Amino acid sequence: MTTTARITITSGPDRGKVFQLNDELVHIGSSGDNQIALSDESLCEHQASIVNRSGRYAIYTPFDEAVEVDGNTIPGQRWVWLPATARISISARTTFQFSDLTDNRAAGEAESSATGPSVTEPTSAAVAAPKPRPSAKEKSKRLRQRRDRSAPQHRQQGSGSVARFTTDQGGDTRVTLGEDGHLPELNLNKSTTRKAGETTKTASSPLPLWLILGASLCASLFLLFVDLEPSGTTAEEVATAQREIINYYGNADDELQLYQLSLRRAGRARSRNDRPAERRAYRRVLDLLNAEDNTTFGGVTGKGIVGDERLRDLVTILYRR
Repeated sequence: MTTTARITITSGPDRGKVFQLNDELVHIGSSGDNQIALSDESLCEHQASIVNRSGRYAIYTPFDEAVEVDGNTIPGQRWVWLPATARISISARTTFQFSDLTDNRAAGEAESSATGPSVTEPTSAAVAAPKPRPSAKEKSKRLRQRRDRSAPQHRQQGSGSVARFTTDQGGDTRVTLGEDGHLPELNLNKSTTRKAGETTKTASSPLPLWLILGASLCASLFLLFVDLEPSGTTAEEVATAQREIINYYGNADDELQLYQLSLRRAGRARSRNDRPAERRAYRRVLDLLNAEDNTTFGGVTGKGIVGDERLRDLVTILYRR
């Protein structure tokens, strides 16, 4: 049996377990519908995903400051290339060793880095039967077919953003793959091989590109140092928003969703007059609302489009007050 990559849990409740990554796209989290379901209660239902693109691996998480690769925190909602071997932390308790076994160095390091009291065989959900290695075009086609079948099931859960490749109803792909099958965020700084007879096009002038880059840099600096405050927010609107947003806190006896936990953190920060912490918590709620790409199955709040939009309005008022 040929194994392309492997992860070994090195800390946490599942320490010692080994999972082979034979699928093109693998989800990791506490939910049972993940290919790798872990028992760490601090994990979200879908904490991270690992994808195989043309023999290389990349990792994704929908949350900021939730996953570390070799001690470096990766940004949320962005694919990041993985090295041949890496130590990956997905929670305060759970850490695992990633090894790309197609790399000879990774294969040797994988054998020496497997630690723990015992090593258990991976579950059937995590290991797929060995298949002949398809071409990049065949991989892309199979991945889109698997995505189209599984996307409705993931969307109904409304528990946050799950890494997947979806298409708009108009038919165009949201993520356009390059000729080498790589995702746009995963481009490397290296030259590409030209095909026989292929000609290159030279831009007539680099001036428009420099102007665009300069304008983008100025806009980024402006947004970084200037905090825009709305002129129409009144004290009465803020007081009304503070009263109404309590309806979204949820019941303490029920399992709280991510947005409800962030709302409660914002309320506690406001009570101790910690404005930066309050804004960060509200920013997290806005990120969750903006990341939700399906509003037909209850949305983030479970109250449909109307509930999500009203919560967004309330949080915006309190965030910018």
